Amino acid sequence: MDQDQQQRDELHEEARKNQVHANKRAVKGYSKHHTIKTFSKGDHISIAVPPQDRGPTDPKRIFGKIASVDENKPDHYEIATPYGILDRLFPVKELLPLPISIPLEIPTRRMKKITLAYAACQESTSTSTPITCSCKKGCKTARCQCKKEKQKCSIACHDEGVDCGNLASLVN
Repeated sequence: MDQDQQQRDELHEEARKNQVHANKRAVKGYSKHHTIKTFSKGDHISIAVPPQDRGPTDPKRIFGKIASVDENKPDHYEIATPYGILDRLFPVKELLPLPISIPLEIPTRRMKKITLAYAACQESTSTSTPITCSCKKGCKTARCQCKKEKQKCSIACHDEGVDCGNLASLVN
């Protein structure tokens, strides 16, 4: 029994040494490639806009300013944009710092809470809507998503050369 206990102790000691070594390597690898950025009130930042909330020609990031830092979670920030204050807190990993030289015109008056999707919509430069269908036959009934939304089909809806009867003209 003593020999079994001694073998287990040796294995545990070796495992502990390996764990300490792995932890040191992980810390070294993380700190070499990653710097943790913190922001303070008034810092200029940009935040990524998810692809579903923007068009193909719209900006991928929205500029804003840190409005406040959460007391309970110091790595979560309230963001003020020119259109309002975003309705949720954003973690530091979703933010990028902007140089102070980039002008941001954010009103100082009390602003309403908005979603990131609303801010992206206000920043949008395109007038197209993201509604498409993929109907195989004519788009004459409410089964067609475009027809249901009272819009014409775009060239993104169908394969090339398909005339569904609801196709928008390219000339306005």
